[in-house]
Amino acid sequence: MSKQKADLRLVPRSQPATAQELAQMEFRALKHFRGLSEPQRIEKTYQVIDAIRPMAVFASSIVAMEKSELIAWVKAEDKRFEEAIVELGRVRDDAKSVSEVISSAVARLGVALATVEIEYLEKAANV
Repeated sequence: MSKQKADLRLVPRSQPATAQELAQMEFRALKHFRGLSEPQRIEKTYQVIDAIRPMAVFASSIVAMEKSELIAWVKAEDKRFEEAIVELGRVRDDAKSVSEVISSAVARLGVALATVEIEYLEKAANV
């Protein structure tokens, strides 16, 4: 029997989330940069992006080929592609991490903007 993951469903609320609720949201991508200084964080980001770039070009070449052309290329250099598939998998994970970081940044910025808006509205209502 397979394990089923619990469904994540949006539950309608009669009131919008409070600033405190928004601030308590957890962002998975934080673990990638937690505890790093700004120079370390920048260096780590550059290293990941630099590793992704050539493999993204390589992957786009593979995707652009006709099936018969790809098979012929692999037959001609099969040892090279045994290593390449491992590297593509690793870089795929790095690219996913970068995507998560960017998505988390979008969400965190949205939370910050919402918090500022809520505080502004609350202040205006008390004037």
